Amino acid sequence: MLLSKTSWLQFAVLLFGWGLMDSNAQAAERALGLYRLTAGDVISIAHSGLDDAIEARVDIDGHVRLVDFGVIAVRGLTLSAAETAIADAIESAGYFVEPRVDIALIDYAPIVVAGDVAEPGRIDFIPGMSIETAIAIAGGTRTFGRLQSEMSHLRSGLEGTARQRQFDIVSQKVEIARLKATLAESLTLGLSDETSKAIDGLPEIADLAKDTQRLLNADLRRADVLIANWDQEISAIETQRAIYADRLKVREEVAAFARSELAIAKDLQEKGLQTSARLLSVELREANARSDVLELRTAQVVAATAQAQAERERENFLTQRETRLLKELNAAKEQLAKDVVDLARINEQLAHLDDPILSASFSDPTFDIVLRLNRQSRELKEASLATAVMPGDIVFIELQPIASE
Repeated sequence: MLLSKTSWLQFAVLLFGWGLMDSNAQAAERALGLYRLTAGDVISIAHSGLDDAIEARVDIDGHVRLVDFGVIAVRGLTLSAAETAIADAIESAGYFVEPRVDIALIDYAPIVVAGDVAEPGRIDFIPGMSIETAIAIAGGTRTFGRLQSEMSHLRSGLEGTARQRQFDIVSQKVEIARLKATLAESLTLGLSDETSKAIDGLPEIADLAKDTQRLLNADLRRADVLIANWDQEISAIETQRAIYADRLKVREEVAAFARSELAIAKDLQEKGLQTSARLLSVELREANARSDVLELRTAQVVAATAQAQAERERENFLTQRETRLLKELNAAKEQLAKDVVDLARINEQLAHLDDPILSASFSDPTFDIVLRLNRQSRELKEASLATAVMPGDIVFIELQPIASE
């Protein structure tokens, strides 16, 4: 589509501003509700055969590759349709019946801006962005400069995002300190001087360290109480087992005496010196003695089982707690790394706004702009500066001189 210089200037005020993106945001969100996957998208996949979700990138052919299940075509599918396709592939492989599959979109495929722009190449997709926003992020056309009002809008948005990333980074550092202290059973949060100064410089999170310290104290107290209860229970059972052992020793001596007495009674009866009633009485005492021994041995087994159960519960709690803390620590470190990279990218964009390379030449309307938009291998007709772009789109900009009359 051809746009005259005059048409371009009508849109110039919004070239870098987020105002136009805001006006498109609701429509873009509705579109993304039925978003169809494209090559370059990164998705999170959780299914019945996985303990934890995995991340997969849709390859250039529109497939994702899953171990044991091969490649699955997902390009052009909504998230719900992709879940169904993956579930069908898993069920077809014979591993699970009616497997549950959950997909989340982690990162959009980048936009490619090519042609007569200052910085052609890939740019991150932002929901609600239009072709003119994509051109702006790519540095504008090679002929146009950048208006101060545009820079002000864009800078405001980027600075707000940068400050949010600063909050996120400090919060992650405090969380990492808490998790490390919990693993070390330390009541000291142990924040670095750098982190403490960063908190002081961000009034919005001034109480973060205090709140996190209280959380650390509460978590350690809870663990101490639980472990103390188990230790008390185990100690009580050990004492009971010792008592059972002493009682069993006495009962075994009584049983041994009863067996001896029974043997003498039987010998006397054989010699006609013992009545049947007397023998029956001795036999009854011997049976009772044996019963007492068996009862105490059973009590010993029950106590030993109870002690083993309590020790197992205590060990399982400690192991599961350590595993959970380590997972949370790794996740916090990964998120911190992502936030740091994101903040660096935002700062680069802010620095780019001050780059004077693209000085203006607004008074020379001697060219037209040709826009071409390619989406999933097909060119869209009637593309304009206000046309919303989608992940994976390729935007081509060409400046064509206007013939002199």
